[in-house]
Amino acid sequence: MTTDEEMAEESLISYRKEPKWAGKMFMQDENTCYKDGFLAGLKAGRPQWHDLRKDPDDLPRQGVELLVSVDGYTRTAMYSKETNSFTCQEGVIAWMYEPEFI
Repeated sequence: MTTDEEMAEESLISYRKEPKWAGKMFMQDENTCYKDGFLAGLKAGRPQWHDLRKDPDDLPRQGVELLVSVDGYTRTAMYSKETNSFTCQEGVIAWMYEPEFI
């Protein structure tokens, strides 16, 4: 599996091969800025699971569609503060807000 840093390096190499950069030199700080920006975007866009085994009080907002992990499967659910439970079933070990794609 490719690490985030390796993906950033591969992306930089690919970016530098674009015709608009032919024959131009990249300064070291440009390389660093590109990689840092790539990694920040990757982190921001990556879905964030909230593991209830680590923090059982880390609960979602009510009335929002969620993805939950139950018995190794991902399901959709909602959380209710009144019942302090998820709508799918018992055994939720992690949750995340559904990713939004633009």
